[in-house]
Amino acid sequence: MDNFIPVIGIILIAISIYLFKKKREFIANSVETEALVVELIEEYSMNSDSYNNYIYYPVFEFKDIYGNIIRKKHNRGSYPPAYQVNYRVKIQYQPNNSENFVIASESNMVALGVLLFGLLFVVGSVIGYLEENFGWDLF
Repeated sequence: MDNFIPVIGIILIAISIYLFKKKREFIANSVETEALVVELIEEYSMNSDSYNNYIYYPVFEFKDIYGNIIRKKHNRGSYPPAYQVNYRVKIQYQPNNSENFVIASESNMVALGVLLFGLLFVVGSVIGYLEENFGWDLF
């Protein structure tokens, strides 16, 4: 089992590198514009602790390079709401598919989280190895 933990870390680091590359390709081929939050959609959610919450999904509206007005609910919601109605947000979208967009400030957050989690596994494994094989008492 001890040898399996660094493998998990390495796999997570590889996944994060893949996500960074995909996001970089997306950004390189995207158009940046400003979107307006026109609505917050409230959806009921029950979490694992049986607490009842509402998740708020922003609906963004923006004009693409062809002059089409795009209005779309974001796929990521939050509680409390991350945005308010009439808030302006920079987004990046694909010119051949205007509904495929990301919020510019959030573009690498998922990949960064996976990378940090993977590094945690690897560093933890190295510390465990040093403690076990060399008698180091780091914690």
